[in-house]
Amino acid sequence: MSNTIGSSSVTDNFRPLYDDWFGEDDAPLLFRAINLGSWDLCRQLLSRSHQIVCNELTHVDPYGYSALHYASWWPSSPPDIFEKIVDCSPRKFPSLPNRKGRTPLHLAAWRGSDESVIQLALKRPEAASVTDRNQKSPLADACSRNRSKRVIEALLKADYSQVAEKTAQDLWPALIFFRISHGFVSAPHRTRFSQQSEQRCYKDKVRLILAADRRTAGGIGLCCLSDLKDDWQLLIASIESISCPFSFVKVMLDRLHAEIPTYQEEDGNTLLHLAVQSHGFSYKRFFKCDRCNRQPALHQSGEKAYFNRDPQKSHRGVRCCHPDCSFQGQNLSFHYVQVPLVIKERAVVQYILRQHPNLASIANSSGKLPIELALTSRRTWQTGIQELVMANPHCLSRVDNAMGLYPFQLAALPEFPRTKHVDSSTCAPPEKKQKRCHLGGSGGSTVDQDQDHEQVDTIYQLLRHSPSLVLP
Repeated sequence: MSNTIGSSSVTDNFRPLYDDWFGEDDAPLLFRAINLGSWDLCRQLLSRSHQIVCNELTHVDPYGYSALHYASWWPSSPPDIFEKIVDCSPRKFPSLPNRKGRTPLHLAAWRGSDESVIQLALKRPEAASVTDRNQKSPLADACSRNRSKRVIEALLKADYSQVAEKTAQDLWPALIFFRISHGFVSAPHRTRFSQQSEQRCYKDKVRLILAADRRTAGGIGLCCLSDLKDDWQLLIASIESISCPFSFVKVMLDRLHAEIPTYQEEDGNTLLHLAVQSHGFSYKRFFKCDRCNRQPALHQSGEKAYFNRDPQKSHRGVRCCHPDCSFQGQNLSFHYVQVPLVIKERAVVQYILRQHPNLASIANSSGKLPIELALTSRRTWQTGIQELVMANPHCLSRVDNAMGLYPFQLAALPEFPRTKHVDSSTCAPPEKKQKRCHLGGSGGSTVDQDQDHEQVDTIYQLLRHSPSLVLP
């Protein structure tokens, strides 16, 4: 059986591939069947000789689409047919970009079946590292569409480093995943997240993403993507992550709140010690409006943003409340949840100290109080120092046992070297870090100047609450 149909019965059988076809006249029958999603005809055509099938699967249309592109795009692709198409296509085709830079794995991650993504990622893992014209990987597409745990796991196993690779929109898969699901988690009484089954599914996906995120950031030396099985590990990873918002951290804190006072690591660090050393959350990217690109004013009272109610509707994105970016004629409450901007670092410290204020007075095995670790980790008055002072005012007159400095002096020190390679000044995945201008320096970016202003304000507030340290 070839492209030339001999008998009238065969011709009638394959007539839809002629009558319903509006593409190239020289397109092979197998290419047409896959493009039209005619799986019964496709099955018959795949039963021909191996050489004929392989030859027909090499066809690429003027838009750069191969038969494998179309098979990956169809959610209805039968797994056995899809597997044979992958096996008979040239080995490079799963990584072959169309004119938009989209590979078959991109299309499968965006719209195809779970089985299609898993087969491609398993048989051709190199395709998981290919990015399109917007520098989006298949993992970024899967996170954009809130795909299943199986899909995300398959793509992470193929190339877990993609979890931190930035797109042209200055986002990365881990951040995309949490942005698309933030409204879903933040208002559980208004979404399906109130259901236990939904919470379990979501938490399983978060474990995978945060485990890969930690491996990429050189965290606790995870050896596989399932290492965050323990809820305490998951909580700590969510606190440390620059991509995970407070909405999910709160879910874990609520779950483990009764055990917080007794939690202590081998080095004597309590949960509060760990929380005050976490890296800065990526606020500006997380809350950036996808319509006008406006970035929020973090410390402005009442600042809010709109997030999807349904995490599957990724095309709606994140919207702001600015008058110049209004939703005239749109039913906001139907599609979006209005979420207030929360400073994650401060919210975590507030949550812990609200229930267990005594933790602010406990030193670890090195004799360090939480406020001392917070100040050497570049925390400011707005990101948790105020709460630590209110919970333990006596800490202001205590000298650090390592350097013999008071808290206000620790706040004035130049930036301490970090143990992890995440760039805390930009809250972005690892990249070459530029030199900052410190107090008294000249020049520098607006970000640097804002950080210096926050540092000065922190020193001032510490002295304001302990004037006896400098007054005669």
